[in-house]
Amino acid sequence: MVLYKNKTGLEAAASEPLQVNTKLKTDLGTSLFQCSRCLGVYDQEYGDPDQGIDAGTVFRKLPDHYCCPTCEAPKKDFKRISCSEELVNSE
Repeated sequence: MVLYKNKTGLEAAASEPLQVNTKLKTDLGTSLFQCSRCLGVYDQEYGDPDQGIDAGTVFRKLPDHYCCPTCEAPKKDFKRISCSEELVNSE
């Protein structure tokens, strides 16, 4: 059996699949929306307290008048972005 050390320093058999936290990846991918004008990001985990948006508020539930806190672009200018597996696994 061939062993290797993963990023955490733990040994694992080469035949064992790497464990990816797919729940985290999915949650991150569905909660991030990026402003197409200034590239600012809305993350539902944090909300937007300066605009009265509570943490946990999903993007589709934001009021129609929501705008980017950085450049004031309207809600319609935000695009869903997804987190890459590399970003999730790098922590």
